[in-house]
Amino acid sequence: GLGGTEAMKLQAEAELLSLLIARGPFVCRLRGFFEDEAFGYCLVMEYAVCGSLRDLLDYVPEQKVNVNMAVIVSILLGWVRGLIFVHSRGLLHRDIKPANLLLDADLNAKLADFGLCKQLSGNTSRHTMNAGTERYMAPEVRRICEEEAVEEKAQRELARYGYLSDMWSLGKSMKETLFICYGREERSTLRRGIPLPSVCPEALQRITDTLMAEEPYLRFGRGCHSNRSLIGEMEEVLNSVGGSPSLFTGEEKNAFDQLKAKLRERLEKRVRPVQDDAKQ
Repeated sequence: GLGGTEAMKLQAEAELLSLLIARGPFVCRLRGFFEDEAFGYCLVMEYAVCGSLRDLLDYVPEQKVNVNMAVIVSILLGWVRGLIFVHSRGLLHRDIKPANLLLDADLNAKLADFGLCKQLSGNTSRHTMNAGTERYMAPEVRRICEEEAVEEKAQRELARYGYLSDMWSLGKSMKETLFICYGREERSTLRRGIPLPSVCPEALQRITDTLMAEEPYLRFGRGCHSNRSLIGEMEEVLNSVGGSPSLFTGEEKNAFDQLKAKLRERLEKRVRPVQDDAKQ
């Protein structure tokens, strides 16, 4: 079973999820938890039948699928709403990346994997522990990994980060998504200012560049770049590319339904062996 530390981490994640379950339409719901002799402490999560955004990003170039821009923008808008909701509850996610954004039967975004999530208390707006996936770490978080020789006190100061670090990771993930879906390549060194594929609305360039600003205070979530303005700008982008995929008709609807079916099929093939092993 799980060691004491791992069990405590899962218990902490369950407690954090319980804070989000009441009003979080863009957050993967906790259905329950239990302790098993073989597997230890287990969380029962809402099942996302279409897998994760990472699965979609693997599938699109592999099958050379043309995805309607409205589908991707709708997913990204849901991601924005989910992360802002989590922040509104006083929580840092700390591991924002495509693999941690799940997709339900209609490709609605569901922010997941709160194992590294931390709650900020009182007036504290920053956390001091280094965590997350390096590829998606904000500069102020990644810096601690690169400054191994500095004194412990300086290391703790360098590692301080808050909500705006999650925003940088979101911008990096959004840019990666757009490049894979419409640029047919994945750039691990995607930086602020690199032009998005020409088919992307210009507003997405401005949004991702603002999210990925080097200085945290220049990102969405501060001053004139408020969370409300980020949601508003993303809604405008969605309207400019045709609106919600739920309103698709004709060929657009058929293509959308086929994409959902293929993603469900891919996930089922991956899950089925695990289910068979569990039955044995």
